[in-house]
Amino acid sequence: MSYAQFWRINAVVILVLVTIVSLTPDPEKIGKVMDWSAWIAALVLGDPMSGDKVSHFMAYGALGFFSTLGFTTAKRQAGLVFLALLGYGLLMEVCQGMFTSTRTSDALDFLANNLGALSGILGALVVRALVQHYGIHIRTPVIR
Repeated sequence: MSYAQFWRINAVVILVLVTIVSLTPDPEKIGKVMDWSAWIAALVLGDPMSGDKVSHFMAYGALGFFSTLGFTTAKRQAGLVFLALLGYGLLMEVCQGMFTSTRTSDALDFLANNLGALSGILGALVVRALVQHYGIHIRTPVIR
């Protein structure tokens, strides 16, 4: 398995998980599941009630990071990843409003999705540039 395949598989797994979590009952109503994001929101934003936005940012950041490393070979292709994630985020927000009774579409969630995706993409580009600049030779992961 090549590294590109490794990143692609992880990107698809995260995409499936984000889709499932986006279209199921509101995780904040479940209880302890969202404590970590409320803690981060309190620390960074000063508002623990913004934990949902932190979760959106982190999920789309991971999607952007893994998708960029798995599906792109050049910087200019990263823009396509961003556009794809922008469309996916919009689709998830619309579906939440239309097909779930416990979730609603939220422009701030959409903004958090896009900022997270952009951060993840930029992070992946920095990692790729550092690897190329320093001539780090990464071996293919051994998966048997």
